[in-house]
Amino acid sequence: MKNKEAYKQAFKHVHYQKEINLNQRKIPKSLLTLATSLIVLLSTFTVAYAFDVGGIQSKLEVWFHGEKRSVQYEKVQDNAYHFYTTDKNGDVVDMGVHIGLKGTPFGIQTMNGDEIANSLNDDSEIVYDEKEDKYIFYYQDKAVDITKMFDKEKECYLVINNGEKDIYFVISYKDKIDEDSTISQYSDENAAVTQGVTVKDIKNRFIRIK
Repeated sequence: MKNKEAYKQAFKHVHYQKEINLNQRKIPKSLLTLATSLIVLLSTFTVAYAFDVGGIQSKLEVWFHGEKRSVQYEKVQDNAYHFYTTDKNGDVVDMGVHIGLKGTPFGIQTMNGDEIANSLNDDSEIVYDEKEDKYIFYYQDKAVDITKMFDKEKECYLVINNGEKDIYFVISYKDKIDEDSTISQYSDENAAVTQGVTVKDIKNRFIRIK
């Protein structure tokens, strides 16, 4: 896929992802990470392949679908970076265009490519495995079959330790899990899940994933 075509396609589906607070500081709602949802389902592989795309600025490793994947990116527009990884055959796979904002003592600033890559390590995602007819939730090195983990309210509660602290996930959907699901992510037990209800108040609902 040519860069121009991939860039146009990636921006068809843009969504907002709330930034996780790992330092227990309150982050204003206005500080959001803007990212695309153009993610391609990949087959599992364990070997890292070297690849090179014209205009690549850096080579990094990022958690993607339960594995550390070698990724590269190129700057395609001011503050916008197009990310790539590879499949098990070493073919380049489009991970979409990402734009990031961060809060600093001097106000809101844009992230560079490396900073966006690092922020992707805290992203979570749901992918439908058509072959197995399962919905898989991915976060860092975890791949969880959540197909039958939803309650009658169509909500699923997970808690995963990221190596530093517990991260709480509330996953909900209306009709289809992978198409209109919402993943709410909390790093503070005192964070409000709904008005008047905190993570701590419903802590017994969360299933710990080891």
